[in-house]
Amino acid sequence: MPAQKMKNTLIIISTVAACLLGSGAHADHRQDCESADYAKRYDDTFAAGMKNNVERLRQQQAGHQKKLDGMVAALKQRGVWSDDDSVTFFTNIWADESGKAVEAGRKKATERWKIQVLTVQSWDATMSDHPAQKTRGMCLLAPRVLDEAVVFYDALEKVWSYMEMKVAEVAKDKNVTLPALP
Repeated sequence: MPAQKMKNTLIIISTVAACLLGSGAHADHRQDCESADYAKRYDDTFAAGMKNNVERLRQQQAGHQKKLDGMVAALKQRGVWSDDDSVTFFTNIWADESGKAVEAGRKKATERWKIQVLTVQSWDATMSDHPAQKTRGMCLLAPRVLDEAVVFYDALEKVWSYMEMKVAEVAKDKNVTLPALP
């Protein structure tokens, strides 16, 4: 997969995943969801958390993108890479065993997360005429969705870190100083 397409895909997927990131529920959560008041409060809290995490994830992914773009630009500026070289590099890093393992982890996390998202969407559609049951069900489903979203988020972090590590290895081998980014 060409580098830009992979980066764009990661940003899109990460942004969607951020909608489901949030804090975990406490041990008595399932029992507490029986209370309509608790379920409604949890629904409101969950919605606010989703909004906050979208922005947090966008900033984080923008940071990775900026860092990676700066690293690649430094290699190009020094004449180590051309545009075609960078595309080939980003295609090939997924072919070795480490790249395959990182990509397999991302795919597995993506599938697990998709299952949770589809479950929530199905519940939402099925229970749309029953607001109290819908809210209670969302209260019960949300912790699992959040858990899987964290796993998915972590897998995406590994993808970004892997790409950055591989580019840094090339820079070190070619004696290219990479830009200092926060």
